[in-house]
Amino acid sequence: MRRRTAPAAGLVVGLLLALGVVAAPAAQAHDELVSVDPADGSTVDAPPERVTLTFEEPAVALGTVIEVKGPDGSVVSTGDAELVDSTVSQALVGDLPAGEYAVTWRVTSQDGHAVSGTFGFTASTGARPVPTEAPTASAGVAEQATPTPSASAVPVAAPSSSDSDSRSPALLVVGAGLLIGIAFGLLGWMRARRRRTTPAPGGSDRP
Repeated sequence: MRRRTAPAAGLVVGLLLALGVVAAPAAQAHDELVSVDPADGSTVDAPPERVTLTFEEPAVALGTVIEVKGPDGSVVSTGDAELVDSTVSQALVGDLPAGEYAVTWRVTSQDGHAVSGTFGFTASTGARPVPTEAPTASAGVAEQATPTPSASAVPVAAPSSSDSDSRSPALLVVGAGLLIGIAFGLLGWMRARRRRTTPAPGGSDRP
């Protein structure tokens, strides 16, 4: 009995070892994709700055590539893929339009085997527009230099005091004439009085 069971037991152990050797590489052959961001088939408000893939195990940079194409079919991914822990992300260029985006990826597992796939998402609006520059100092000066109606161009009523000023020379002339007339009148009156008080020739006074 011992001679018969020994070969049978050895055969069973050999088969188990063979299965273990075959099954071990199969279990470690492929790294599984857990999630993608943006999610496959999702709609986002605007194109993201990057797409990110998350795997069960960390990937290897050698042979890892992520390519993103825009609505017109042009490649909008830029630079190399970035590997951080179990994630692989790819940056996108800026100022992207609205529309459908397609992502094609190929990632190398730690055991050297490559896994690949595709997914897509839609952006409902384009990238935000670049804010316009503030007015420069020269523009402000130009606006201030715009000619405006000057004070001389607008008719302005003369001040009321000008009427009195224009009348003052005439009043002075009239006043001076009156004074001169009074002076001549007084002079004539004094001469007439002297004539009356002066004795007439012959020693007799005029009545």
